[in-house]
Amino acid sequence: PIAPFAPPCAAMAPRRASAAGGAGGPASIDAQAVAREVLRRGENGQYEAVLRVLGDDVAAGNGSAARKAFLRISMLIHPDKLPGFSDATRAFQALVTALDLTQKKALAPEPAVVGKTAPALSRSSEGCVRTEVLCPRCKEPWGTRQEGNPDYFYNFMMQGLRSFTCSTCLTNFGCLTAIHKCPWCKDVFEYSPDQYHQKVTCGNASCKKPFGFTMYHASENALRQARQQAQEELATRVRSIEAKS
Repeated sequence: PIAPFAPPCAAMAPRRASAAGGAGGPASIDAQAVAREVLRRGENGQYEAVLRVLGDDVAAGNGSAARKAFLRISMLIHPDKLPGFSDATRAFQALVTALDLTQKKALAPEPAVVGKTAPALSRSSEGCVRTEVLCPRCKEPWGTRQEGNPDYFYNFMMQGLRSFTCSTCLTNFGCLTAIHKCPWCKDVFEYSPDQYHQKVTCGNASCKKPFGFTMYHASENALRQARQQAQEELATRVRSIEAKS
């Protein structure tokens, strides 16, 4: 393992959206060494250790701390920051996978009960918008009509039920690592799946307009398939981790 890093200086991070009605890059750190270590830990299935590569205390179940650690590391090893490092894209994908996987364990859908059909979820989308979701790697919009995906894939993304592959750079990511933009001020805000059925504000002091997240109609069969796929993906990754440990 590489030697412990000096604590980086404070960095700007997306604000976390708050319930409606209710915040310089790291210096003197070898970014390529960080990227190599992220890749090494990721390839060994040590995803929680990936998020601790800069010394952050990322306790199990602490999604906010994990997200902050992800942002600090990504500011160092994003491929745009390491144009001369051939494994930059692989290292960044390992970082994205680390956050999505470690946090998805807490969000894993309940196993389906044999013989029981889960009802299709529905609610009013009054006051809701389809927020802009961007790839964390290339920052291109996700879910455009050109991709050909049904509208209800937005539900699955925002609830953390599925990860998707960016059609531009092929990075695989979910809602926890995606970039989310406020529909009003267009500023970046921090999003969590527990906000999907809430009205929130983006946290920008100059933007206090609340918004919710559109829910598109999805059939019972589509929901069942999404949950099954999420369970299978998580189980596959867990087996991979166990095989490497």
